[in-house]
Amino acid sequence: MSSETSLPLVADQHPVVDRLARGEPVLALGVRAMRTPEIARMAKASGHHMIWVDLEHSAMPIDAAAQICACAADLGLAAFVRVPEREYGVIGRLLDGGATGIIAPRIETAEQAADLVAACRFPPLGHRSAIASLPQAQYARLPAGALFAQMNRATAVKVLIESPLGVQNAAAIALGMQAEVLLLDLNIARLRQVDAIYQGHMQTVASNAYEIERAVLDGESSVVCAACG
Repeated sequence: MSSETSLPLVADQHPVVDRLARGEPVLALGVRAMRTPEIARMAKASGHHMIWVDLEHSAMPIDAAAQICACAADLGLAAFVRVPEREYGVIGRLLDGGATGIIAPRIETAEQAADLVAACRFPPLGHRSAIASLPQAQYARLPAGALFAQMNRATAVKVLIESPLGVQNAAAIALGMQAEVLLLDLNIARLRQVDAIYQGHMQTVASNAYEIERAVLDGESSVVCAACG
């Protein structure tokens, strides 16, 4: 049998997303000062499920971050990297080096979120540059279409909303990332205005204790936004 079909691909579902969907906790180890792959082995030995390498608040080079991520992938750990603000050009290099998730700080608009997602996804879902093999797939020789489709599914994208403008645009940001969004509000007129703007792409519900509880319980794959006043 050829190596194109005998070697396994990466998992269809991102392990962190899978654990969260099952209602299980995720133990993550942040990495800012370490520079060698041993930190990934320590994370594995101490029972962590993932590491996240912080390039926003450190002087760590991309090469060191990629080596840590590749080691984590070999150990079965998810490997996220928080990139510097708006530096989308580095994302492809980190994913090619072994990262399985990208954390982007200070996302403020739906357009910024869309640019972020496009940088993390191979065509037709984005514009990530093509590559022949990846450490996440153990450098196996795989058909390009199959590799790219599976890596798109197995790469997580996380945005950080850290400003008043980002909070204001939170629902639009989530919709731009193809999330299911439920908006709860006491203001019925505002809910009707949202319905008119988003034309049914966002679910709106009058806020009360019952609806909030149901939204939280059912919100495993959704983004729940609550407003008042």
